[in-house]
Amino acid sequence: MNHPPRIVSLLPGLTDTVLALGKGRSLVGISHECDLPAGWPELPRLTSCRIHDQATSLEIDEQVRDPLSGDLFALDVEILKELKPDIILTQAQCDVCAVSQITVEQAASLLEHKPKILAVNPTIMSSIFGMIREVGQLLEDRRAAEMVVRTFEEFELALDSRKAGKTPVNVVHLEWLDPVMGSGHWNPELIRMVGGQERTALLGSNSKILTQHLLQEAFESFKRVVLGVCGFTVERSLHELNLLPLDHILQTNLKQCGARIYVVDGHRHLVRPGPILISTLSILAQIMGGFEDVVLPSQVNDLDLTIQPQDFSEIIHSTGRWIIRS
Repeated sequence: MNHPPRIVSLLPGLTDTVLALGKGRSLVGISHECDLPAGWPELPRLTSCRIHDQATSLEIDEQVRDPLSGDLFALDVEILKELKPDIILTQAQCDVCAVSQITVEQAASLLEHKPKILAVNPTIMSSIFGMIREVGQLLEDRRAAEMVVRTFEEFELALDSRKAGKTPVNVVHLEWLDPVMGSGHWNPELIRMVGGQERTALLGSNSKILTQHLLQEAFESFKRVVLGVCGFTVERSLHELNLLPLDHILQTNLKQCGARIYVVDGHRHLVRPGPILISTLSILAQIMGGFEDVVLPSQVNDLDLTIQPQDFSEIIHSTGRWIIRS
């Protein structure tokens, strides 16, 4: 290309990757879920979601599973035509989390200038590193991509030096509240990196519904519970938890357990593949304890990895409700 490529990114993790590679100024459009650094100029948002903002966990799940619901996400083809992107970054992983690859390809076929399309499907940390490298190659900056991966690997080595010789701590990580769904994809690996052992999933697998038996089995001999609900902030997750009936299996198990319970921002962390998982590792390290002297890489180019107070909180059950421990 004779000019910087015009990039449309339709997945928050891919937008983060572009920013981390120092190519943020090439972004011309993003999804409705993408974040931009403070002070960054607003960009056109090309996607929208049919799920109501106030829908409960159960209502969202029912709509996702309803065969008559149709596509949950829409892509604005007219804006896409106006932006004339050279590159479209999207996903081929989860049609209930973002606009589908098929929708993107159909829209791109209508454009006069045919853009390059990169659709990613990472499931474990090595494939996330591969995703970062793919974006770097597409943007003709492999060196920047390797620097991002190296930053992650160096942080992982620093964590490894602190957990050496320690007995793994049993952890339950949940990605959805109603129905209760266990950990999936790269998250058991992240927990292992900070000295934990996740009790509900196999590495690289999809998140699955936990029955009463499976939930009780997972809650045996564990020390930490991490609620990282897909797409939910800490505040939204806490609100949803308090909406569950008192006899709900999750309510019952959480109130009876003796573990420390944490809510993590599931919009920014855990379920978002990309460089932001560096700061997710730092959150998990703080939850696990024993890593106080390990320093988080503060920034990867334009992507701010600083941990914010609202990114995670320990919670307790008090006066009939779940509240943030002050």
